[in-house]
Amino acid sequence: MFDLSIGKLLVIAVVALFLVGPEKLPLHAAQLGKWVRVARSMTDEAKQRIATEMGPDVDWADLDPRRYHPKRLIADAWNATDDRPNRHAAEPERVYETDTLDRDEERASAEVAAVVAAPFTVHS
Repeated sequence: MFDLSIGKLLVIAVVALFLVGPEKLPLHAAQLGKWVRVARSMTDEAKQRIATEMGPDVDWADLDPRRYHPKRLIADAWNATDDRPNRHAAEPERVYETDTLDRDEERASAEVAAVVAAPFTVHS
């Protein structure tokens, strides 16, 4: 994962020796080892808890967050073949009554105009 080789680890050890000093290096190395053990135990417990809660038949590839990147979702949808019948093909086109909608719209606009103009009308 980190691609650490023996040479890189030696360089890290030498830098740590110069930064910390030879007297405190064993103490800090022990503390680092303790933190690594705690981190490993926490990850092992999390893996175990996930395995018990999800069950043994979990497809981990479905839970990979890289699958849900928007570009990938679009590419998968674009390249997918849809074998299902088109449910909209057999439906007749819906016809709406536009006359009633136009009348309602005219009535509403007239009411709004009357309300807006009311403070400005002069009564004689």
